[in-house]
Amino acid sequence: MASLLPARAHPQWLYIGDTDAVVRVPYQVGDLEAKGPAEHVVDLPGGRGHWTRDIAFSLDSQTMFVAVGSGSNVERS
Repeated sequence: MASLLPARAHPQWLYIGDTDAVVRVPYQVGDLEAKGPAEHVVDLPGGRGHWTRDIAFSLDSQTMFVAVGSGSNVERS
């Protein structure tokens, strides 16, 4: 899942959570395709079958939260 920052009327970045990293691309309201190359933001632990990550930002936009998922869909002990 993607998230816009800053999360107000005129965001500058579209953040994209992938299996093993978060990247961002320049964004303006109304864009239908990336205005520039993706920039690497942070590596994430591999999620195997979980290929998307939800992203959210704190109200002050200073902290990024990324869902980690689980190691599998079904795990038996």
